[in-house]
Amino acid sequence: MRGASGAGRACDNLVLIGLHPIKPQTMPGAAGLAQLEADGAIRRPTAEEVKEFLAGASRQYQSKLSPDFLLQTKFDYRLLSAMRTRQL
Repeated sequence: MRGASGAGRACDNLVLIGLHPIKPQTMPGAAGLAQLEADGAIRRPTAEEVKEFLAGASRQYQSKLSPDFLLQTKFDYRLLSAMRTRQL
């Protein structure tokens, strides 16, 4: 996942992420992601956003021997502003 600052964020299945305080009626799993997407809290990243993120995250691993090194990872959603989390 990518935060508004461009930083990645690893999450497990016990954390919900949203722009607003998380309400008890936020569904878990895919249903909750669909709710957050419908509310405009998250969206699918564009190909350009993925490319920019991977280029930035790869920079610290590039060297004279591997100047074109590029991390290979996948993320499904982009957060649209600062996030708040709540442990379940």
